[in-house]
Order: sequence, then structure tokens, then C-alpha cells
Amino acid sequence: FVKLQIDAIDPTVDLVLLTIGGNDANFAEVAMFCFFPSMRDANQCARALGKAEKAIDGYIHSELLDTFRKIRDRMTRDGEEEPRGKIVLVDYPFIVLDVDFTLTDEVINLSPVELTRKMGNQYKELQQKVVDQINKETTGGEFMVFFKMTKEIFDGHEVDPREGHVNPDAWIRTNGTTSITEAYHPNNLGHKALGNALAQEGSFGVAGGPAFNCTTVQPFLGSGYSGKVGKPISFKAFGSYDPYGYDITSYEWDFSNEGSFDTVTQEPFAVHTFNEPYKGYVAVRVTSKSGSAVAKAFVDVNEKGYNSQRE
Repeated sequence: FVKLQIDAIDPTVDLVLLTIGGNDANFAEVAMFCFFPSMRDANQCARALGKAEKAIDGYIHSELLDTFRKIRDRMTRDGEEEPRGKIVLVDYPFIVLDVDFTLTDEVINLSPVELTRKMGNQYKELQQKVVDQINKETTGGEFMVFFKMTKEIFDGHEVDPREGHVNPDAWIRTNGTTSITEAYHPNNLGHKALGNALAQEGSFGVAGGPAFNCTTVQPFLGSGYSGKVGKPISFKAFGSYDPYGYDITSYEWDFSNEGSFDTVTQEPFAVHTFNEPYKGYVAVRVTSKSGSAVAKAFVDVNEKGYNSQRE
């Protein structure tokens, strides 16, 4: 789905904010085998951490450079040497508290909290190097900004991985209340805290005024989904928020992008089954006291059950 997001950018876009690289750094397997209670396994955790370290030390550097160069090209107007906008690369939080926690088997005894935090800092350093390199090769200099305060913002609000322990102040989705696909990502409080911190930066130096001058609810539906015909797909609008802190009162879902809404929920997610192939957009209208706004995301539903754009 990265290509779809890049292709949606043109020279009129003046600010791009993103996190990137977590999946490439094997984030999912590390969370699954090192911390998710029903799937924790010392051997699998060690392998997942090894793959993550190899990725951070290897190919991710070139993939990040390639992605940011493509975004820069899309943002640059014909006849001009440099883009007028900026990219803001947002660092990831740590996902678990800094507590004593070990996984063991017959031959392995490891501390996944210590190791994942070490790699999180290594990836932070890698991101800074990439930002510096892109700025060095871009006419005009400060094309990219690295927002590196995420770990500090989330400090003390991570998941407690210990058996029988729960962090009541967690801003990370905990394994006790969500599925493995949703666990270990920021919850609504985390998104709000990070959004507020980013808003304090104003326009990040982009001409034309503050980037976060929001006057109505801000919907969020993610970047893309894929699934198999006849199988349910979960659509998530967890990142939606109201700039004034009002509660979101409804989420209205349009699964055919025809302008009419098929179902309404009070929770920021909905499940839908497509009974025939569909390649297009799904929309959600989010409503709060501040007003209503619509977000859309691409979905690819086919007989194989994966994104056919990759073929």
C-alpha cells in the first residue's frame, strides 16, 4: 500500500507526516512471540529479534531512502529543483514498560524488553541518518524533519508485559482487550497525546500557516485493506479524533463508496463481508460535537485474499 499512498501525493501537498519501517523491522513477529501472552515463545522471540536486528542493520536504510526520494519527486513542481513542502518522519514509541521480564526454555534465557528497547533506539538513530542524508542531497536543505520525541511522550504509558500486571495508564493497546493485529499500537489516548505534541510544532516551517488548524473532527481510516471474497474484513477508525476533545458520537460506514452509509457504530471499527470481488474505496463518516468529516481507504477483495497490486 506504500505505492498507493505515494501516488496520492502531488505538488500541492505541502506537508506529509508518517511513521514507516515497523513492519520491515519485523515488528509484528517481535510483538507476537516476545510479548503476546498466548504466543510467547523464547526460541521464536529470539529468532524474531534476530530478524529485526538484521533488517535494521541491513536493507531498511536503502528502502527508506528510496521511499523518501519518491515522495520528494512527487512533491516537486515541474521546472523547480526542490519541493515547497516538507516530510515529517515521526519516531515510534517503545511498546512495553522498562521492567524486568524474561523468556526461557531449555537453552534460552533472554530479556526481550531490554533487547526491543535497544533496537528501538538503534532504529531511531537509523531514521536520523536517513533524514540527514535526504536533507543533504535536497536543494534547499531542510526538506525532512525528524520528530524524535515520541518515546519521551509515551514514557510510562507502555504495556506492562509481566504476567498478571496491567498498566492502567497505558497508551498502547493491550493484549487483553484487542486481537494480535491491533495489540501494541497506540490507543486513542496515545494518538491524542502524539497529535497534540505534533500540533505544538505548528506548520514545521511550511509557508501558509499552521498545519493543524483543525476546526472539525478529524477522521482516520488507515491507508488500505485487503481480504478474500466471503470472509469478514475489519475496518478501523481508531486514529479519528476531535480537536477540542469532544467525544465522537458515531461512525457511519459506506462499504461501496456510493455515498450512502450501510451501517452505524459507536465504536471506531466495523466488520464487513464482501460476497464478490471489489477493488475500490471504503468510507467512514465520523461525527462529534465539532461536526462531521469523511475519510476513505482503499480495499482490494479478491479470491486469493491479498493485495493484487503486489503481483
